[in-house]
Amino acid sequence: MDGFKKFTYPNGEIASKGLIKNGKPEGFWINYYQNGNIKSKGKRVNNKLDSIWNFYNKNGVLSVSLKYENGVKNGWKITYNKNSSVVKKELFNSDTIQELRIFYSSGKIKEKVSFKNGLKHGSAFRFDTTGLEQVWWRYNQGKGRELIINRKDQLNRKTGIWLKFEDGKVVEEVNYSEGYKEGIERIYNQKGDLLNINEYHENIIKKDVSNLSEIEINKEFDSEGVIIKSGFFTKDGKPHGVHRKYNNKGEVVSSYIYKYGVLYGEGIVKKNGMKHGYWVFYYPSGIKLSQGEFKNGVKVGEWFYFYENGLLESSGMYSGNGKQNGLWKEYYTNGSVYEEINYFEGLYDGIYKAFDDTGRIIIQGNFKDDYEEGEWFYINGSFSQRGNYIDGQKEGEWRSYYNEKQLVFKGQFKNGLPIGEHIFWYNSGNLFCLGEYVSGRKSGQWIHYTEGGKVLIITEYIDGLERVLNGYEINPQHEAEDYIEYENTGYK
Repeated sequence: MDGFKKFTYPNGEIASKGLIKNGKPEGFWINYYQNGNIKSKGKRVNNKLDSIWNFYNKNGVLSVSLKYENGVKNGWKITYNKNSSVVKKELFNSDTIQELRIFYSSGKIKEKVSFKNGLKHGSAFRFDTTGLEQVWWRYNQGKGRELIINRKDQLNRKTGIWLKFEDGKVVEEVNYSEGYKEGIERIYNQKGDLLNINEYHENIIKKDVSNLSEIEINKEFDSEGVIIKSGFFTKDGKPHGVHRKYNNKGEVVSSYIYKYGVLYGEGIVKKNGMKHGYWVFYYPSGIKLSQGEFKNGVKVGEWFYFYENGLLESSGMYSGNGKQNGLWKEYYTNGSVYEEINYFEGLYDGIYKAFDDTGRIIIQGNFKDDYEEGEWFYINGSFSQRGNYIDGQKEGEWRSYYNEKQLVFKGQFKNGLPIGEHIFWYNSGNLFCLGEYVSGRKSGQWIHYTEGGKVLIITEYIDGLERVLNGYEINPQHEAEDYIEYENTGYK
C-alpha cells in the first residue's frame, strides 16, 4: 500500500523509511545500517534519484555527496575520508564525467584531469603537497603522454625540466642541473607563441634576448638612401631577432628571424609586427620544422610540420580565421600515416581514421560538431568492437570480436548507458557471463560461467549494488557505489 513506510532488518532495526507512491519509493528517503546509523539519505522523484544525496560509513561519518537529476549524476560528486576531509571531486553531466580532482588529506589538490565524452582529454596534472606541478599529461580522446617535471634531487636541488603554467598553458620552460639553470630557457605567451629564448650555464645567462645592451641594430641603404636591409646583431656579430630586406620602394620583401645566430624562421614580418605571406620555420639544428602561409599574423591555407629527421609529422589546411579545416594527416616517425582527421572551423567533423604503423586501420568513424556520430569500429590487438554513436554517446547494439570473427560481447546502449541484456563469451566462444542493465545499472541476476560451462558465480543486483552473492546476502560498504557501470569490453 502507498503511504509512509518503514522497512526493517531481521533483528527489528530500521533498514529504510520513506514514502511509497504507486508502489514505488518517492520523496525523501533514509537508509540505515543495522547499528542504527544513517547509511544514505536523499530524494526520489518518479522513483528516480534526484537532488543531493548523502552517503555515510557505518560510523555515521559522511563519505560521499553527489547530485542527481532524473536518476543520473549531474553536478559534483564529492568523496570524503573518515576525518571528513575532501579526497576527491568528480564533475558529471548527464552521468558522463567532465572533470576529476583528487586531494591530499591537507585539502591541497593532488591531481586534476579533464574529460571529453567520458575520455581523458587536454592537460592533466599531478601536484606536490605545495601545489607545484610534478607530472603533466597531455591527452587526446583518452590517449596520453606523460612528462615528469619540476623535480628536485636528493640534496633538494632543482633538476631536469621545470615548467611554469598559467591557466593550464606552459609559459616558461627551462632545464636545471644541480640546482642551476643549464641550457635553453623558453618563454611563451598563453597562445603558445615563443616570446623569448635564453641560454644558461651554471645559472649564468649566456645569451639573453632581453638584454638590449648586447644587441645592436644594423641598417643598409642603397646609393639613393633607400633602406635595403635592417636587423639586429649581437656584439660578437651574430644576427638576432627580425631581419628584413626591402625593395627599392622601401617595401618589405622578405624577413628572417634569428636566435643568436641560429635561423628560426623566414618569411615576411610587416611593420606592425605581424607575420604575412609564406613562412618556413626551423629546428635549432637547421632542419625544417614547418612551412605555410600567414595572413595578418594568422595561419591560413595548407601547412606542413616535420620531424627533425626530415619526415612529415602532420599536414592540413587552416581557414581564414586560423582554425583547422578539412583533412589533416598525422604521421609516425617512419613516414606512415598515424591519423586522418577531418575538421570544420577547428572542430572534428567528418571521417576519422587511425592506423597502426603497418598501415592497418585500427579506428574508423565519423564526427559531427566534435562528437562521434554514426558507426564506429575499433581494433586493439586481437580484439575489435563495432557500434553506433549519437551525439558522442553509444547508442543501440555494440559488439566485440576476437580475431574479427568470434563474438565475445554483445549489448545495447541508450544515451551512452548500458541497457538490457549484456552477454560476454570466452575467446573460445563458450559463454562467460550474462546479465541485465536497467538505466545503466546492473539489475537482477548476473551469472558467470567456467570455460567448461559450469556456473561459477551468481550475483544479484538491485540498482547496481551487489545484494546477494551465491545465495548469501551482502551489504555494500555504502550506497555511493551506486554508479553507472561500463563493462570493460576493450574500449571506453
